[in-house]
Amino acid sequence: MMCITNVFPNLRLGVRVAMPILIGVIFFAWLNSALAQSDTASTPPPPPLSSEQQEQIDLARIAIEEMRRDQMAGDNVEKWLGEAKAVMIFPNLFRAGFFLGGSGGGGVLLVKNRDGTWSDPAFYFLGGVSLGVQFGAKQSQVLMLIMTDGGLDQIMSRSVKLGGEVSLAAGPVGAENGAATTANFGADILIYARASGLFGGVAAEGSIIQSRDAWNQIYYRQKLFPRQIVFDHAATNPGSLALRQALRVGGRHKTDAGNQSNPDPNAVVIPAPPPIPPSEP
Repeated sequence: MMCITNVFPNLRLGVRVAMPILIGVIFFAWLNSALAQSDTASTPPPPPLSSEQQEQIDLARIAIEEMRRDQMAGDNVEKWLGEAKAVMIFPNLFRAGFFLGGSGGGGVLLVKNRDGTWSDPAFYFLGGVSLGVQFGAKQSQVLMLIMTDGGLDQIMSRSVKLGGEVSLAAGPVGAENGAATTANFGADILIYARASGLFGGVAAEGSIIQSRDAWNQIYYRQKLFPRQIVFDHAATNPGSLALRQALRVGGRHKTDAGNQSNPDPNAVVIPAPPPIPPSEP
């Protein structure tokens, strides 16, 4: 009996010593769990897919494909696309009014690489252009073929006013192709404008072209200027592959399976987003 009596006081003492420690362990485990859940709840959700940017690229691809298939201007577009150093495609320029004539909209710039493939696109905005296409058309497709190094250097500026340092000319259509060697086509940029299936004149002097740095950042998930995208190849997005392939001329150029002949090993590769159907006009 003495032995049993001696054991219980020792047991009670052990419980009194261990209990606070056990309670402390349970408390801190609960606290860590609560903090982890709080951190998870406060973590911002991942950024949305670049739907607007990808849709604009998809619409640019549709625009260039339609222009190249056009019976009236397709051969001319094909010829000068093969000579161009870069292109700007504005797939949806919206007209402000019937008589005011002002239009604006977003587009993309792509530069031809040395091997004939095309760079990833950089996003731009064109404002103030006056389109002399079919009267009443509310929106138009505009293709700018940049023919000279000087014209491309000016476009690389964050904002450039057309008609000043950059000379313009309307791209030839139909039988005008034979006259394309005249001095008029020493212009920095040739412009094609198309609305409701018809090509027409375009008065772009005084229009402003400005880079859309915020859109570039969304699409490539890092802050990049146009020069870093189209010349330095600092990032690539597979979502633009179909557009780059659509710009190939006559099958002479290599398949644009990558981005350029000498890719930057440090370039950021963005996972391809799901295809986005074009919006109805």
